[in-house]
Amino acid sequence: MKEYIEVMKANYNQLDMEKERLKAAFSVIDKKGNGCIMRADFIYVLTCNNSAISREEADQMFTEADTKGKGYIEYKGMPSM
Repeated sequence: MKEYIEVMKANYNQLDMEKERLKAAFSVIDKKGNGCIMRADFIYVLTCNNSAISREEADQMFTEADTKGKGYIEYKGMPSM
């Protein structure tokens, strides 16, 4: 049982670190600081500097993340956040 608890604790610590990294990354894209990422900003950041991601791929990623179809992603309300 002790071993199981240690494994679960390590998993939760890893999830917390990933959550913080994701929040930091999204905050870079959130130009207004309001917890929302606009489509154009999202696509620009993902495709700038000779990225391997095309505009079409970035647009598709945004569409998948924008589950409510609002034209922006509210990252503070995402389930993993």
